[in-house]
Amino acid sequence: MTSFWKTIWTQVCHDLRPNQERIDLSWRIALICAMMVCVAMIYKIPFVAVSLFVIFFVMRSDSAESNILAAALIVLATIVVGLLLLIIEITLPSPAIRLAVLLVTSYFLLFFGVSTQLGPLGGIIALVITFVLSMLNYVEVPEIAVRGTLYAWLMAATPMGIVLLANWFWGRRPKAVLYFELTQRLKCCAALVQGEHELDSVRGFIAQGIEAQQKRISWLKLFYLAPKAEIKWVEHATLQIYRLMLAILAWQRSGALQLGAYEDFNRWLAQQLTLAAQALSKGEVPAIETSIPKGFLPANVNAEQQNYLAEIESTLAALCQDKELSRIEAEKEPLAQPDIWTNPSYKHHAIKGTAAATICYMLYSIADWQGIHTAMITCYVASLGTTAETLHKLTLRIIGCLIGAFLGMLCLLFLMVHINDIGSLLFVVFVVSWVSAWVFTGPERISYAGIQIAFAFYLVLLHGFGPSYDFDAAWDRIVGVLMGNIMMYLFFTRLWPVGQQPFIETNLQQAQQLLEQLSDAASLSVEQRVQLYARAAVKLEAARNGLEMTLFELKNIRPKPAMKQELERRLSRLRMQLEEPLSAQ
Repeated sequence: MTSFWKTIWTQVCHDLRPNQERIDLSWRIALICAMMVCVAMIYKIPFVAVSLFVIFFVMRSDSAESNILAAALIVLATIVVGLLLLIIEITLPSPAIRLAVLLVTSYFLLFFGVSTQLGPLGGIIALVITFVLSMLNYVEVPEIAVRGTLYAWLMAATPMGIVLLANWFWGRRPKAVLYFELTQRLKCCAALVQGEHELDSVRGFIAQGIEAQQKRISWLKLFYLAPKAEIKWVEHATLQIYRLMLAILAWQRSGALQLGAYEDFNRWLAQQLTLAAQALSKGEVPAIETSIPKGFLPANVNAEQQNYLAEIESTLAALCQDKELSRIEAEKEPLAQPDIWTNPSYKHHAIKGTAAATICYMLYSIADWQGIHTAMITCYVASLGTTAETLHKLTLRIIGCLIGAFLGMLCLLFLMVHINDIGSLLFVVFVVSWVSAWVFTGPERISYAGIQIAFAFYLVLLHGFGPSYDFDAAWDRIVGVLMGNIMMYLFFTRLWPVGQQPFIETNLQQAQQLLEQLSDAASLSVEQRVQLYARAAVKLEAARNGLEMTLFELKNIRPKPAMKQELERRLSRLRMQLEEPLSAQ
């Protein structure tokens, strides 16, 4: 095995490691999928694979966000179905008009999907409209088309109703998730001080910023899920714990953890962090020592380390107080990109995605091979802003599709003969859904492969209102995915390819601007500076991911070796600046 493949294998094993959030979310997704299959089999809801795909799309770490997405999708499905009913009346008699509507709606939805906060949802809506319009080729009676469109609403609304119901009874509450995340950060800091964790563990939490915690705090405020006093304190604690991670990271980088003279202090600090984590896990304000005991430090502490120690003491004291609480200032994101009407890359993206999907649609329509309609689906779900991101997603789609289809065929060969009731079928669906959800809840590097494993498995195994025994379906789905991948590859690499370099440079520039604001310490509070650090960390992580993504770029748009080294040096320099404690600025 070459060093490259060994590195890939090591990274995949790392990305599949268990953690509490992954364990909690995986079984919930699998259980909801099994419930949806049961309902679909009993009430004859068609295309259950699509319904199960939507479940993966809306499930998030906490129940509040999942429920909001589920409710929004029901409303959106209602609007889209209403629009489709109108379109059907206009386009059913004329294939030419139908193709024109398909092209226009696809173009604008992909355009706004990449240039506004609509995001991937634009591609999903375009997929639904295009797929329903493509099915009209096989329908001659308007009443049948209308009934099929109403079934499309049922396919979207039913799984969302099950998600809402399941989250009501056993969903992960945002308050519990928030306290769990803060507790994990404190435990990681304690483990680092004790020498049990590597430096990258704390760096990973710092790179996440505080966006996820801000979101959960907003759910607590919006739905009155906790007393106001508690919400204010946990908002304060979120900032102080992030500040504490920065201080401890700087303390570690100073080399003090490796010096025997600081052994007593490090042990004391780890103990206080562990006690604070235990208090947070119970939803309590920590009551710990915040002043370093005499005799725990050597006599010859240099000025730099004194600054670090002062910052750690100050942060511990702030974490334990319940008065004069700091607040997180909400960062307003614009609805649309500032250059939405001037940047040609948005138009190019919409043209490429629409052209690839339309050609796939025309090919399988001319060949009368409806089973490979996954080609058109691939064009919509895999189209992203840059060529590297698109190729990365295509790679994950191929891998996930082949694994899912393989699992489905194994079930057809060895398990279907033993399945004679719905309970056995639901067990099989639960197990494969759990495996898929395990991959799906991992890092973004592998996440999309999880949803593709599940989708391919469902398409192979679940066709009608019961288990399928048709091997042709498995072959059709694989051919469709590969055909869609070929089309996307040709259009996104040969026509207006978009490289990662501008994206990386933009994030590095924005991170540098945020860090430069920290130089004006007199006009900024400690809390404002912590937020600037957190925002800069997110930008630097995006730049780092962009550099990793260049692996999927073609040579003609990939940064030259010298340029890539320069970008890596800028990233390293800014990360070093980020990891300085607040007191050192």
